[in-house]
Amino acid sequence: MCHVRLTILWVDEDNKIVTTPAYMLAQDIAQAATGIEKLVSRVLVLAE
Repeated sequence: MCHVRLTILWVDEDNKIVTTPAYMLAQDIAQAATGIEKLVSRVLVLAE
C-alpha cells in the first residue's frame, strides 16, 4: 500500500465537502492519522 494515497484529499469548495480514503486504506488508525488530520484542518478552513 502506498502511504501517499492515505493522505490525499478531495475538496469540493462550492459545496464544502472534504473527503479522504485514509481510513478505508489504512491497516490501523495510526496509518490513517495524517490523512484525517489534513481533512480536519481543511474542514476548519472551509468553516470560516
